[in-house]
Amino acid sequence: MSVIKKYIKKIAFVILFLIFLFPRISSSQIESVPAKKSPLIFIGQDIDSIDSYIIDIGHVPDGLMSYTSIQRLEGLDSAFDSGGGTQYAQGLIEEYLGVPLQIGLYLVGALDDILAGQYDKSILKLADWFNKNKNTTIYLRIGYEFDNPENNYEFVAYIQAYRYIVDHLRKLGVRNALYVWHSYGAFVIGDIERWYPGDSYVDWVAISFYDAFGKSNMMRTFNIAKKYNKPVMIAESTPRGMNVEDGKKVWNLWHKQLFDFAEKNDVKIICYINWDWEDVPMFQGQGWGNGRIQDNDFIRNKWLDEVLKD
Repeated sequence: MSVIKKYIKKIAFVILFLIFLFPRISSSQIESVPAKKSPLIFIGQDIDSIDSYIIDIGHVPDGLMSYTSIQRLEGLDSAFDSGGGTQYAQGLIEEYLGVPLQIGLYLVGALDDILAGQYDKSILKLADWFNKNKNTTIYLRIGYEFDNPENNYEFVAYIQAYRYIVDHLRKLGVRNALYVWHSYGAFVIGDIERWYPGDSYVDWVAISFYDAFGKSNMMRTFNIAKKYNKPVMIAESTPRGMNVEDGKKVWNLWHKQLFDFAEKNDVKIICYINWDWEDVPMFQGQGWGNGRIQDNDFIRNKWLDEVLKD
């Protein structure tokens, strides 16, 4: 029965994909299709939650999310689950042809070893994987949430490691990567620009959006983006500590704040983690709540109003 259900989901996705694809791409040149005015929507952050989002909500997102680490490069060529959902970037690329991918590259505890050349083989393998998928645009968040104290990134070593990875990928012929400098968007003592790798190494500037009331801290990062004329994305977002079952209340307190903030600050991409966090072993019991859009009709309908708005 599970196999039958799997095939039914695949067929349903193909139908949805065709419905959403053909109105966007007609017989005219692709370049002539006007850019979407509202932010692009990326959904994550594991392969099962992405599938269920598309099937249950009936919305094909503009991009998808995945994670790996410089230490193991897990979840790229084969499925991997360490308690945070199944990561399988290649599977996403093959299942959702032509859809961009946003990847968080974990570097915690590896900065010095990167600079010592101990992960050169990993960088080579990563470059080969990028080049194998050269027709897919990939946003690479190198050492995501660089200013999160839990990551313990010393800023000089972080900048050097970030540059080291970018330089090597470029030398290895990678042309489909956009390099993302991602702040966790919360309070940090001092100037966060001290982590900035430099104008030629950053294509996009990003923040996390978990606390809808911490916008002043988020703006510190966006002001740096404005200074260097970089496009901005919300690279991770979810209504942390809330439950979508509360419907209108949660929408007004969090989701509406997300879209209002994005519109006000010309955010080009919103990446949303569509999880019931209590279903994810790594996060159980930590109070993250339930952010699954499809679990409340009011939020689902309001969400569709926003993401389909032109």
